[in-house]
Amino acid sequence: MKKYIKIWMLMTMIFQESEIFAQKTNEWNVEQIPVLPDVQGFAGMYAGVIEGMLVVAGGANFPDKMPWEGGIKTWYNTIYTLDEETKKWRMSDVRLPDSLAYGVSTSYDGSILIVGGSNNSNQPVTTTCRITLEKGQLAIKKLSPLPMALVNMCGTLVGDYLFVAGGSTSSDGWPTTGFFVYDIRLDYWKQLADIPGPARINAVSASAAGVFYLFSGIQLDRIESGIKRTILTDAYSYTPQIVNGVINGGKWKRLADMPRGMAAGPSPAATSRNDKHILIFGGLDDKTAQHADPRTHPGFLPDLLQYDVAKDTWHFCGTLPKKEMRLTLPSVTKNGKYLLINGEIGPGVRTNTTIVIDINAQ
Repeated sequence: MKKYIKIWMLMTMIFQESEIFAQKTNEWNVEQIPVLPDVQGFAGMYAGVIEGMLVVAGGANFPDKMPWEGGIKTWYNTIYTLDEETKKWRMSDVRLPDSLAYGVSTSYDGSILIVGGSNNSNQPVTTTCRITLEKGQLAIKKLSPLPMALVNMCGTLVGDYLFVAGGSTSSDGWPTTGFFVYDIRLDYWKQLADIPGPARINAVSASAAGVFYLFSGIQLDRIESGIKRTILTDAYSYTPQIVNGVINGGKWKRLADMPRGMAAGPSPAATSRNDKHILIFGGLDDKTAQHADPRTHPGFLPDLLQYDVAKDTWHFCGTLPKKEMRLTLPSVTKNGKYLLINGEIGPGVRTNTTIVIDINAQ
C-alpha cells in the first residue's frame, strides 16, 4: 500500500509542476490545415509567418520512386503562402535564390530568415536571406552569408539573434561542433565556442528566457562495417553575454540527460508562454535509427517529452497519433499554436500535411 501511495504522490507532484503542459499519457489533440498542393510533400522545408500569413519554402523529396528503388532526391525553390480567408495555398511567383532544403528558418519582425541547407547538388550552402512582404508581394533579400556552408544543423531565435548549432559542412554528412550567431540588426555572423560533447547533425533547438537550448542529435562514427549512427541523449544550454547590444561570447552548461534521444524532430521545440517548459514532439530514437530495412520501418517516436527549465528535469507527457509523427521538418508558432509542417514520415516518404497543436490547451 505504501508503494502505491508514493507513486500516487509522485504523479500528483508532476501534475502540479506543469502549469502549461499537463502530464497525460493520452494522445494530444491535433488539427490539420489544408494539405500543401504537392502529392508527396517535402522534408527539410523552411517556414515562418509574415503579417499573420503562413509561408513555407523549399524542401526535398523523391518525386518518382523511393531511394531503395533507385529514386533520385530533388530539391525545390518554390514558396507557398496560405490565404487566411480562403484557407487555400498559393504558389508564389517569387522563388528562393536556389533550390534548398535542410537548413534553419525563423520568423522575425514581419519577415522570415532562411539560413543554410543544401542544394540540388546535395552540397551545403552559406545562403542567408530574408523574405518580406512589400506592397502585398513577397520579396527576398540576400544577407551576409554563413561563415561556413552548413546543412542539417538546428537553430532558433533568441531576441535579435539567430543561433545555429551543429550540422554538416560536406555532402557526406559528417557532423561538426560548430556554433554561430547572426546579429539580425547588424547583418553580421560571428563564430562562438563549439557546442560541447560529440559533433552532431539533426539536433533540436529551443529558446526560453533569453537562453539557447540544444537537445539530442545524431552522432556518426566510422566502424569496420561502415558508419554507425548513435542518437544522443545529452542536452545543453547557452547563455549569451551581451555587451552594449552585441554578443560577446557566452557560457555553455550541461543539462540533465534526456531519458531517450529524440533527434531530427520538429525544431525549434515548443516553449510555453511563461518560458518554464520546453516540449519536444517526437523524433528518432536509437532503436529506430538502427532499423535497416526502410520498407518495414516501424515509424517514428510518438512520445512528447517535456523539459522543466527551472528544475532541470524531464517528463514524458503524452503522445501524438503515431501516423502523424514526422522528422526533418520546420515548426512554426502562430497564435499560440504549434505547427508541424510536412516532413518525413518514413525513410524517403514525405507527407504534404501540416498539423496544428494547441500547446497551451493541455
